[in-house]
Amino acid sequence: MSPLKKDLICEIIRTSQTNLLEKKRTESDSDCEEDDAGILAWIQQHAAEYRSFFGDRLEELSPTELGSLLRKLKDNPQSELSRILENCPVHFEQENDQKI
Repeated sequence: MSPLKKDLICEIIRTSQTNLLEKKRTESDSDCEEDDAGILAWIQQHAAEYRSFFGDRLEELSPTELGSLLRKLKDNPQSELSRILENCPVHFEQENDQKI
C-alpha cells in the first residue's frame, strides 16, 4: 500500500472516531468528567477494533475514493464511517450508547 493511501486511511479513521465521540459527548446529559471517562473507556475497549475493521474495508478503495470519503467526514462532523459505508455494522455506535 502506498504511503499516501495509508495516511488517508489513518486520517479517515481518526476523523470518523473523533466525530463519533464528539457526537456522543454533545448528546450526553452528564457532566464533562463523566463524558471524558466514557470516551476514555470506549477508546480503551473499542478503538483498536474500530481501526482494524474499517482499515480493512478502506484498503479496497482508491486514493480518489478515500479523499472523497475524508471530505464527507470533515464537511459533516455528525457523520461516521458506519453511517457512510454500506454493509458496515452500526454496533460500534449502538453498543456504546450506554458507555459514552
